[in-house]
Amino acid sequence: MVVGCGIDTEEKYRFTKHIKSFKKSDFLKLVFSQKELDNFYKYGLSLCVPIAFCFKEAVFKALGDSWTTSPMTWKDISITFNSEPLNKEYHISLHNQAKETYELLGSPKILSDYSCYEDHVTFEIILHN
Repeated sequence: MVVGCGIDTEEKYRFTKHIKSFKKSDFLKLVFSQKELDNFYKYGLSLCVPIAFCFKEAVFKALGDSWTTSPMTWKDISITFNSEPLNKEYHISLHNQAKETYELLGSPKILSDYSCYEDHVTFEIILHN
């Protein structure tokens, strides 16, 4: 049974100014942990950042929440890549409030996938018991 579903699409260009000022970007520091940022730097900021942001938005939605109204923080949801992002090998982690919300849903299986296009990325999350 599906207990949560989230999808998000982001235009890549929205992240350009943050990537250009990578070490000084307050936005990146707010949304991503240092571990995530180090991982993205290793595999390419221009693709990792939009994919990861899209992922976090999709997870908020799948958990039935919004970053604007939730006690969850951006850093409660994390993704790291095991290789180049186009290989789609990644690790998902939930912490603190995101983990608690996930457990209240019965710790469902997380089905996830993303697609990369010339100008945008899309991430889908399905929580399934």
